[in-house]
Amino acid sequence: MFDLGLKLKLNNGKILKEDCFIQPYLMGGGGFFVANNAGNYTSNAAGRPVSGSFSNQTRKLEVFGLAGLKFRLSPSVGLDFAVSQHYPFTDNFDNLNDPTKKLNDRFLVYSAGLTFALGKAKDADGDGVPDRKDKCPDTPAGVKVDLVGCPVDTDGDGVADYQDKCPDVKGLAALQGCPDADGDGVADADDKCPNTPAGTKVDASGCPLDADGDGVADYLDKCPNTPQGVKVDATGCPLDRDGDGVPDYQDRCPDRAGPASNKGCP
Repeated sequence: MFDLGLKLKLNNGKILKEDCFIQPYLMGGGGFFVANNAGNYTSNAAGRPVSGSFSNQTRKLEVFGLAGLKFRLSPSVGLDFAVSQHYPFTDNFDNLNDPTKKLNDRFLVYSAGLTFALGKAKDADGDGVPDRKDKCPDTPAGVKVDLVGCPVDTDGDGVADYQDKCPDVKGLAALQGCPDADGDGVADADDKCPNTPAGTKVDASGCPLDADGDGVADYLDKCPNTPQGVKVDATGCPLDRDGDGVPDYQDRCPDRAGPASNKGCP
């Protein structure tokens, strides 16, 4: 028997997982069947007593259908069971040809056996997942991968663990996988001001900018250009104890109101 066919594996990753334990499959095709027939007969097709023997060889084309079940014992060994129905284009395989019936012979074949995957599957990046199943075929050497050959990403943030500085917490790719709760561009672990309002410009430590260094952040500072060392109020403006409009650092009489033209003195 020489057959060629098409095989449909149900463990194709869509119906069943490729590496599942039970792996059903279907096959159909055609081929060339050769049979050597030999035996004795005691009657003819009409049922009349006739004795004799026969010996011949029959060669015919055939079609077949097959259903099988494979059990995956290991990545390279399987236990296979199959049953196939064969339809040769002849009614003479059994050396009996009934001219009154226009039906060809047909027969079932049952099989069982072990299957072996010889050799080693190609694995270009050496991650243990064969190239034909590897969705990330260029993984760097030594990187842990999942079942489809992609680097493990424990926190599921899209940054692989081997590149993730915060592998157990979801974060941003721009911050190497670390979180940034206030969205100021500084990772929480390095942020000295973790609750900065959205849109506020910050320095390298994650704190709001304070251009004049008066201790009041620019986004709150109504006097952002106060000279260095000058005491300011909560709004970032220089103190004016007597409320005369002349800031204390320029007021010669800081405790008595006076006009600016007289440098704050009455």
